[in-house]
Amino acid sequence: MTDLLLESHAGSRETGVKAVHLTLDILETISQAPNGLGVSELAATLGFTKSSIFRHLQTLVERGYLLQNPDTLRYTLGLRAASLGRLAAREANLVAAAQGPMRQLRDEVGQTVTLVVIDAKSLLVVDRLLGSAMLEIGVRPGSILPLHATSQGKVAMAFTRQPLAKLARSRPLERLTPFTVTDWDQLEEQIALIRQQGWSSSPQEIVLGINALSAPIFDRTGDCVAALAIVGSIQFVPPEPPRQQLSALLNATRAISMQLGYSTPSR
Repeated sequence: MTDLLLESHAGSRETGVKAVHLTLDILETISQAPNGLGVSELAATLGFTKSSIFRHLQTLVERGYLLQNPDTLRYTLGLRAASLGRLAAREANLVAAAQGPMRQLRDEVGQTVTLVVIDAKSLLVVDRLLGSAMLEIGVRPGSILPLHATSQGKVAMAFTRQPLAKLARSRPLERLTPFTVTDWDQLEEQIALIRQQGWSSSPQEIVLGINALSAPIFDRTGDCVAALAIVGSIQFVPPEPPRQQLSALLNATRAISMQLGYSTPSR
C-alpha cells in the first residue's frame, strides 16, 4: 500500500522554525500555570520581548488555543487546545485497549492487523501488527487512508456519526486501481450493505492483489471511533471472508469496544 507517513526528525532549535518553538513554549508554559499567565510573566520566563510574546498570544487567541481573561488579562488554554488533548487521550486509550485483542487476532489469522482511528475528516493508522506471512503487507502507523477505496473507510462512513460520507461525496472519487469504486450510487449501496452486515471487504481497491477485511469499534456513547482490519494478499484475505477469519475479527472488535465502555444494545 502507498505509505503516506511523513516522518520528522527532531533537531536543535537552530535547525527548526524559531517562531514555532516559541509558540509551543508559550502553550506548554501556560498549561503549567493553573491561574494563567500575563504577557510580562511569559516574557520573563521565556526570555523574549513582550511585543514578540504578544504577537504570538494574539494569534493563539484568534485560533482558539488560548483564552484571555478580560479582568486579569491573563491567558489560559482555550477550547481548541483542550480538544486536541482529548483527541490525544482518546487515541492513547484506544491503542491500549486494542493491544491484547489485536495480538490475539494476528496470532489467530496469521495476517497483518491494523487499527485506524476516525475523526471528522480522515482515517489515521495508529497501530499495526505484522502477520507471519513471508511478504510483509500493511500500512505504517501515521498513514492517512482514503475513505472510498478502503474497507476501513467504508466502515467509517457506514457507522460513525462524523460527516465522513458527506465529505467523501464532496470530492472526486479517485480511481486507484481498476477495481476502485468511483460511482457514488454504487458506493452508497456498499455502505448500506456494510451497515447491515457489520463488516467490509475491499479487494484490490487501493492496491492490486491486496484486500482488507474491516469491522467497526464503538465507544461508550455508541459512536464508531475506529476500525480494525485484517490486511493481506487476496489469496489469504479473500473477498468473501472465511467464517473463522470474520468471527475472529468481530470477536476482537467487540472486545475492544467493551473495553472502551460500549454496551451492545439489547434486541
